[in-house]
Order: sequence, then structure tokens, then C-alpha cells
Amino acid sequence: MDGSDAMVAARGIGQGSEDGRHEARMNGLPRRLMAALPPEVHKAYYRLRDPEYYGKLQSLRTREISPDYPVTLAPMIARRAVFVHIPKCAGLSVADALFGCRGGGHLPITAYRLALTGREFREFFKFTFVRNPWDRVHSAYRFLKAGGLVPEDAARAERIIVPFPDFDAFLRGFIAGGDIWSAVHFRPQHAFVCLTGRSAPAVDFVGRYERLEDDYRHVCDRIGVEARLARLNPTGGSEGDYRRAYSDATAEIVARAYARDVELFGYSFDGGAS
Repeated sequence: MDGSDAMVAARGIGQGSEDGRHEARMNGLPRRLMAALPPEVHKAYYRLRDPEYYGKLQSLRTREISPDYPVTLAPMIARRAVFVHIPKCAGLSVADALFGCRGGGHLPITAYRLALTGREFREFFKFTFVRNPWDRVHSAYRFLKAGGLVPEDAARAERIIVPFPDFDAFLRGFIAGGDIWSAVHFRPQHAFVCLTGRSAPAVDFVGRYERLEDDYRHVCDRIGVEARLARLNPTGGSEGDYRRAYSDATAEIVARAYARDVELFGYSFDGGAS
């Protein structure tokens, strides 16, 4: 497969929509059974059930960095690291600083388990950054309302942001309506870092957006890199205090929708990790 074919094959991977549909397609086996499968058996099952998706993931292992499609696993493999990029958690800045590209985009940890060998997955330093769910929802809403970063973001905004007149209506409609799994920017954070059927994050380090600089330096130390962290892809304008965007009722909507994230990562409405 030459470079152009690899680029075509890889499109859609790491952008959220295809990865979410893939997860839904692959639930033919009970989740507990899937979780219990040995890694290589698990990979063989996926390869047989969805060879196209599996092939796309494998193509990302050797893709060269391209301005047209800067998603590739090659720099991460070279540094023996896996960065699970959860949307609106400063992931673009982290990936660019450490790997000079967008890494695997928004691939969940389940996809990295398929893309890597069993030994790589066990031995590579796996990390992510998470964010207060109320803050993240507010930031993602404003990001998409402003048009996002790529054409796919504008299409998402047309579907999930434009139908609502303001943030309050969006929370009462889209978030309360249970549609968060259909949109990568609002998908719960645990879905990116927990393997199917498992409750604990399958990463070695969970950094916090709220202490980004310190946790980023920890990651640099672990993988042996010295790189300045630039702030890329910030939400336009001043976000201010996200808490002012919520009423008691809408704060409770987010609390219910993201209850597992709140519990797993120890967040509360009034601040960072509790």
C-alpha cells in the first residue's frame, strides 16, 4: 500500500464517528466475554469481524506525517508511548508538542489495543488528560458553536448545536436526551480510556487539564522528551468561569449524564479533582 492509498484507507479513523460505530458493531459478544479474551484472541476476533477497520488501524502504524492528514501512530511507536486524546482536554497541544502531529486523533484505548502488538500495548507508557465534565461540556459547546477546527466539526455543529438557541437549551435537549455517545466531543471520558467490559482506565497515567503544565512535565520525564507545550486549538474568546453558564438544574443534567466520569476521575461541579 503506497502513501496515497494509506491516507485514503486511514480517513475517518481517530475522528470519532467511525470509531464509535465500530464499537457498536463489535458488541456481538457479551461485554464480559470480550473483556476476558486474551489480547491476541481479542485482536483475532476483531480482525475477522471487521477487517476494513482493522486494516485502517494497521495502516496508521507507518503513515508519514502529512499536513493534509496529520494522524499517524508512527511517532508514538518510536517513543514507545500511547497518548489517548480525549476531546477538549488540551490534547492537540500535547500531541503536537510530543509527537509533531495529532497522534492517533481521538482513537479510544480499545483501538490502540488493536493497532499495537500485545507486547507494545503492555510495555508502552500509556497516558491521557481529563477535564472537569462541566467545564469540558461548556468548552466543547463553545468550540463547535464557533465552527470547530475541521469540516467534520462544522457538520457536527449543524447537527447537534444549531438546533438549540443557547447553551441552556442544548443541555436540556441534547445532553439530557442521552445523545452524548453520538458526538465525539461530548462522549464520556471513561469511554476513551477503559477497555470494553472494564471499569478502570487502561492507562498508566491520567493527567489533569486543571494542572496541565505539571502533569505534562511528568509525561515528558517518563518518555524522555523535552518539548515546550504551546496552547493550540483554544476555544475562541474568553471562556471565563464555566460555572456561571449553569443553573442548578442544568448542572444536575451534566452530573447525571457524566456520573461515571465524575466518580472515576474524582471531579465536582465547583472545581477540579475533589
